[in-house]
Amino acid sequence: GYWYSLRGRIHFEMGEDAEAERWLRAGMLESPNRPQIRAALAGLYAETGQPERARKSADETRTLAPAARYETIRDYFFPGLTEPNEPRRMLSGIAKAFGG
Repeated sequence: GYWYSLRGRIHFEMGEDAEAERWLRAGMLESPNRPQIRAALAGLYAETGQPERARKSADETRTLAPAARYETIRDYFFPGLTEPNEPRRMLSGIAKAFGG
């Protein structure tokens, strides 16, 4: 699931949203208990104007990781994303989905 989700995150940053969703969903199916994949999907949906899907994915993330908030997701699930070349779209979407 990890490699699928990484590929999805890369496509998302490149603006290839349909490919991003395809790979993130594949990662979720491969590793359904990894909250960071569901958090990435929530970020994708929030950033692409799909608030209901973002909310559902954020709720699923919190079911798997009750302490999931923007800061915990950024710092724990996506270590290193606060560097100067951080994936801006993903963090923006996660902030929208998780109230960051």
